[in-house]
Amino acid sequence: MVLVGAFASATSGAQQEAPPSPPARTAKLRPAKSAALAKRLLNVVYGGDLAAVAALLEQGADPNLAEDEDGVTALMAAVEARDVDMVTRLLDAGADVNAADAGGWTALMSAVETGDTDLIALLLARGADLHATDSNGWDALFVSVSAHQKEAALALLAAGADPDTKDWHGVALLMLATSNGEDELARTILDAPPLTAKGKNPEARLDAVVRQRLQARDESGWTALHHGVSRGRDGLIRYLLERGSEVDARTRAGWTPLMMAAENGDALTTSALLLRGAQANATAGDGTSPLLLAAIRGELRTVNALLAAKADPNAHRHDGRTPLIEASARGHAVVVEALLQAGADAEARTSSGASALDLASRLPDNAEVISLLQQAAAR
Repeated sequence: MVLVGAFASATSGAQQEAPPSPPARTAKLRPAKSAALAKRLLNVVYGGDLAAVAALLEQGADPNLAEDEDGVTALMAAVEARDVDMVTRLLDAGADVNAADAGGWTALMSAVETGDTDLIALLLARGADLHATDSNGWDALFVSVSAHQKEAALALLAAGADPDTKDWHGVALLMLATSNGEDELARTILDAPPLTAKGKNPEARLDAVVRQRLQARDESGWTALHHGVSRGRDGLIRYLLERGSEVDARTRAGWTPLMMAAENGDALTTSALLLRGAQANATAGDGTSPLLLAAIRGELRTVNALLAAKADPNAHRHDGRTPLIEASARGHAVVVEALLQAGADAEARTSSGASALDLASRLPDNAEVISLLQQAAAR
């Protein structure tokens, strides 16, 4: 309100007859005055005072000079406040709809993060770039999925956003949606027509596109299925398998989705993968097997599912550690019992010469495991 008063005072003499060629209000201001006005503009935008913003713009404040130390512009601040009238006023005054802050973040990304579809529509109508990316390689669509803003994501896809967008680490949109448990979005993305230089390409062979998306890998070699399994997204895991995801795809470290499920102690996903033909005895580069990981976790249902699929109870890592040794060292008595019943060798030793009993004896309150191992050795 103070700013409005100041403006009124400065213009109170406007009733006098104007000179033949008055200077335009948008005439170039001295740098110091421009900077001062821009700073005031940003402050009143943050304060939500539309009248004061209008007054400063009339005085010649440049909305594109108004930014904080991180490069956040007046337009971005208005978008973050979800103030449609303020955003419209700034755009009408020439605010750059595609200006980016120090991290490459744009007003459209801010709107998407809030999920405000009215603001998204307004910014797009004023020329916001759907494909601009920030310092992580995220475009607005990637932001929407990351922020769990389904309606915003669907609006962006309908406007021509790229369903095959990736970040700088090669994480594709389908991977992100799967990891985040966004079932509807993941299904929409998987079947979305790809983009060409001219926009959407409905003529593309969608089956080939779907196959490419399912097989795509990030820089660690993870597929969408790996991302889903790592987060226990049961419904999406089953959907991806039904659509043709490679059940035994390996990461750069040699891990299969089954290994991830076993490590998580996720019996439901373990069973689903095994039903789809996952190899129970697949090993990573260091000899790590799904059963070894399940034994470390100590989740009996996962161990039993793997044993039922003929997982080898005596498969060992390169350091000689077997599932039985790992379970014994951690006091997982029910798992030790299941492994012994499946034929695990109680006399197996690590590369340093330690047996399951040796390691079990080092753990306090591990009497049940010790007894099981002693009984097995006596047979």
